[in-house]
Amino acid sequence: MHPGGVPECRGASLSSAPLGRTAFLQRTPGFQPGLISVKPPDCRAGKSFGDRANELDLAPWEAVLGAEVVVATLDGSIKLRIPACAENGRKMRVRGRGLPKGKSERGDFFVILNVVLPPAPSDEERALWEKLRDTSTFLPRPARPTQPTTP
Repeated sequence: MHPGGVPECRGASLSSAPLGRTAFLQRTPGFQPGLISVKPPDCRAGKSFGDRANELDLAPWEAVLGAEVVVATLDGSIKLRIPACAENGRKMRVRGRGLPKGKSERGDFFVILNVVLPPAPSDEERALWEKLRDTSTFLPRPARPTQPTTP
């Protein structure tokens, strides 16, 4: 069992400090921790405690053309609209769908876009990628002037 609002994940550690030295030395029954520290190393938690982030894999055409995808959140699934020309690593926020911050407030749920390439394109897919390469004016690496070499 874990405290409310604390993500349950593999490798999480919970440490505590006693209320006072006397209670610890007397080993009083019902000893209560005074400070609890939670470290979830395997969770993709956001910067704020109530925020939560998950990665979403996209095909290259979904990132370029845009798409509507189903994303699992803590409360169930939602439809998320991916805008056209979405870049790899972009962080999209879904307000109020993260972890509880208090009794009534919730953090935000973040979706980090991850563009994934096909592992082995078919001959037809390869031909389409080559046609795109030949017709596109996009330059991912702008041309730089060459530096003169000194002997």
